[in-house]
Amino acid sequence: MMILHHGWRSSASRRVRLCLKAALAPSGWLVGTAYSIADIAAAPFVKRIDEEIAPDENTTSRHPRVNEWWGKVQARPAYARANFGPFLES
Repeated sequence: MMILHHGWRSSASRRVRLCLKAALAPSGWLVGTAYSIADIAAAPFVKRIDEEIAPDENTTSRHPRVNEWWGKVQARPAYARANFGPFLES
């Protein structure tokens, strides 16, 4: 059951991505110049937004910096070992 209204979800997702974009501006990572606990902590939230809340929002044309960061996070061996499954079961 979807609790959140679609318009609200899009707006909230957009705000999160704008915050991520601003944080990523200096170095491509959320805090400092390298992958950190901040990037690790954000990963489950970004994954849920991508899968469930607003799957069509994180496109390269709309959010290139966020999309690049998300690709770097997902490419890390630790991300694969974390065994993130889908938030929604089909």
